[in-house]
This record gives sequence, C-alpha cells and structure tokens, in this order.
Amino acid sequence: MLADKLRSVSQQVVPPSGDLTFIGSSTPARLTSTSIVVTKPTDVASGDLLVVYVANDNSRTVTVPTGWTGQFDNTDLAILTRVVDGTDGVSYTFTLSASASIVASLVAFRNASFSLLGTVGGGDLSPSITTTVSSFVLDYCFKTGGGGGLVTLSPGWFNLSELPSATGLSGTLIGRQYLAGATGDISLTFGGAGRDSILASIASTGTIAARFVAVAHGSSPYISVYPFLENAGFGQKMNNPATLPGGTGNSVAFTASGDAIAIAHNTSGITAYPWSIDGFGARFTNPATMPVGTGLSVAFNDAEDAIIVGHSTTPFISAYPWSTSGFGTKYANPVSVPAAAGNGVSFNPGGAYVAVAHAAGVGQPCVSVYPWSAGFGAKITPSGTQLGSPCYSANFAPDNSAIAVSGNVTPYVAGYPWSGSFGTRYADPATLPPGSSDTIIFSPSGTTVAVAHSTTPFISAYAWSGGFGSKYADPASLPGATGRGTVFSDTEQTVFYVSTSTPFVAAYKWSSGFGNKYANPTTLPSAGALDVAFCKITL
Repeated sequence: MLADKLRSVSQQVVPPSGDLTFIGSSTPARLTSTSIVVTKPTDVASGDLLVVYVANDNSRTVTVPTGWTGQFDNTDLAILTRVVDGTDGVSYTFTLSASASIVASLVAFRNASFSLLGTVGGGDLSPSITTTVSSFVLDYCFKTGGGGGLVTLSPGWFNLSELPSATGLSGTLIGRQYLAGATGDISLTFGGAGRDSILASIASTGTIAARFVAVAHGSSPYISVYPFLENAGFGQKMNNPATLPGGTGNSVAFTASGDAIAIAHNTSGITAYPWSIDGFGARFTNPATMPVGTGLSVAFNDAEDAIIVGHSTTPFISAYPWSTSGFGTKYANPVSVPAAAGNGVSFNPGGAYVAVAHAAGVGQPCVSVYPWSAGFGAKITPSGTQLGSPCYSANFAPDNSAIAVSGNVTPYVAGYPWSGSFGTRYADPATLPPGSSDTIIFSPSGTTVAVAHSTTPFISAYAWSGGFGSKYADPASLPGATGRGTVFSDTEQTVFYVSTSTPFVAAYKWSSGFGNKYANPTTLPSAGALDVAFCKITL
C-alpha cells in the first residue's frame, strides 16, 4: 500500500512567474502490458509543465524516460514531470519493470511548478493538507481491488481524469485551488478495495485564480454556485448558504473582487452573502429599508461601494452604500424614477452611470440612465425611435463607448453610442434574434455581444465594432429552451448561458465563435434558471 511505503513528503515550492493555467488532460484506456502510451493534450506549448501518474497492480517500477523527472515511485504508483521543450512528439511512452495492469493520467499546466504534499492509504481517504503558497492541489486516488473506484467530489473540486473499474485497477485525478496556509482534511468518498491517495501542488508566482459561475433559479435553494476551470469545465457545486434567499432567484451579481454575492428574489427582494473560494459566508443583515416588491435585478459598482436593486414596485430601483460589512443606509430615490419595474440594472465601467431597463408607454424610452456619485443624478434617456417595451437588460461596453439594450419586441435588441448621453441608435443586426431577448451582454474585450432569447437557437452572438456586425454561427449543440441570461468568462474563452429547461446552465468554449459545449454540472440547478453571473477571485 502507498501509505506503508511513504506517509508524507513535502517541499517548498519556488514557482516560475506567470499566470497559472490548466491546459488539459489525457487518459488512455486501461491495459495489461509492460508499457502505456499517453497522448499529449491539445494546445500544449513549450514551457508547459506535464505531470503524469502511472499506477499498476503488481508492484512494478516505472522507467523514467529521457526528458522526464521522477518525482515519486513506490512500485504501486509513479509520478513523473516534464517541461515541454519543443522536442516533444504527440505522445509519451511509460515502461514498467514487468507486465501488469496499468492506468495513467496526464495533466498539463502553464507557468507552473510541481511539488509533493503528502500521501494517504490504508483506507484513510481524508488526507491532511497544508499549503505554503496559493496553489492548485492535485489528488490522485487509485485502487488495486474491486468496488468501482469512483470518487465522489467534495464541493469546489474538479474531476480532471477518471478511469473507474468494478473489478480491478482504477485511477481518478481531482484538483482544486487552495490559498496559502490552508490546512485541514480533504474529505473523499472513494469506492473500492486497496485504496490510496497522493497529494501534489501546482503553483506559480503569477496570478492564481479561482473562478465561479452563479445561477439564480426558480426553486429552493434559489441560488447555485459552481467552480469553473477553463479546459476542464464545471466542478462540484458549492454548498448552499446556511440561510437561503426568500424566494425565486431572479438575478445574481458578484462584486468585482468576488468577495460578495447578492441575489434579487421574490419575497423580501434582496439577500447578500460574503463569498470566498470556500463558498458562502453568513448572510449579511438585510438593509433597514428593503426594496419594495419583488427583487428583479441587482448590480455592484466596480469600486464595490454601492449596490443597486431593480424591483417590481415604485420607485422601481433602490441603491445602497456597500462595504465588507454589507448594506448601508438607502440612498434617496432619483427625482425622476423609471417608468416601471427595474427589470435590469447595471453600472458602467468606472461606476459613473447606472442603467435601468424597464417597461414604458408606446413610443417611450424603456431604458433610463442616471449619473451616479453616491446618489442618483438627473435621468438620461434616448431620443428617436425606441426599442419596443418592455426592455429587460441594459449593459455598457467595457470602454464606455456604447450601451446595448434588449427587450420583448422586435428587433429585440438595440445599441447606442454612449458619451455621457445617448447617441444616434446603431443599425439593427442584419440577422435579428428570433424572439424576446432577456439579456444582452458585451464580452470583456468589447468585440462581441451575446444575447439570450426565446426561440431556437436560444443564444445568439454578434461581432461588435461601433455597432452590430455579423452574427456568429450557432452552437453545434444548442441549449434546450428559452434563454434567460448569458455572460462571458474574464478570459473570454468561455460563454455561459442559462435557461428555463434542463440542464438550466451550459458553458461553451469561445474563440471568435462558439466552440464545444462543456459537460453539464454533476448537480444541476433545481429549476428553471433566470440569471447567471461570473467571478474571478485572485488568490
């Protein structure tokens, strides 16, 4: 057993500079042989770190190939690393000292270094961890006997590679981000006999970040949050908050730093919590003056010192000071309130303006913008031909040069130049969204707008450059029902979408167009989803 041969190993990590990035994984089929071939993951480049785990069921050692470094070998499991140098082929061969049943898992990281943290065996699968730097911790779980070999993930963990077996050797590689100085046990459920677990750390002196996707939805717990790792996908759903929001989650927002999350919902309007890589903290005390009616939308400003809530009853928007202690005393209402319920709210980058999407009379503006400086200024509305009422969302371009609006009446979307006032409305897209559009959002670079809407294909994306460009091709695997929300990741490599039909949330790779759809989360939201938010927490 692994634990009998090595109980604990640790070393100080001295990582290279750069942003730690997961590139991909490769897992060949189990076989009985003297060697196993592992394919190099797609998009690996010179300088990337490869880590391979090779396990066997008959106490064989692994010959360390040229260019690889042996990090550990106890005759049950070998761990080897390699820095890609441009001489690599498309695959790697690992040879045992004699024939045995073999499984292998290879993962690739950019701007990374490797160290062992510790090992556990003999049926104890709650390994203790202490991290010296913020890092991505890997845990390889393998078994030599029967029993399935499936790992049930704890909240926040990602399944990077899984090769289960009901009768013989199996291996599963899992991982998640940890802060420097993190201590405690990793709780695992791992079926099978002859089980062992070994921990390793992947670290970098550059930015290490954890990313999360929050989904507001229609039944308890009303909010579901998932870790997300690009090139891997959704991780295990985070635990629900101890105190749930009061009803249907209509909208969700994170602060820019990811240290708080707010949900606008039915019944009492707004709920907010501290947020960290470990999930929800204790609910903040509700504001002394609550929004009136149903909470429909919510947004924080970039400075994280204000929060605004759109709601169903006049004055239709309510704003509060915000701090790490939660809500402050409600700001005075705007002198001229929106014409109807605040269906969508947003701050512009920099926080100098607040946009509100709402209903309005025929021919009247269904978007209003207010200057913001610790309170509402005088309302600004567009002139000319208006998008038909009601409007559902309004969001600014990242460079503040434009504002985009979506709504219920064809052409369903509109865009305007923005310079502290509305310019002349841009031409409509040549190919319109096919139905009522709940959300329009800019990509972080401002070169794309994505629209979640009713009617297939349920999500549409357009090039943007001073107006709507060509529509991108639809995803190869379409979402299943009416789109309610969409958002890009900070890297612009992923676009998320939520809908009223199972699986309720989806993620697609993005590179000037839709790529492959990621696998659905293991635990889906409990009902139709109404909004989605994304955050990056720098560790």
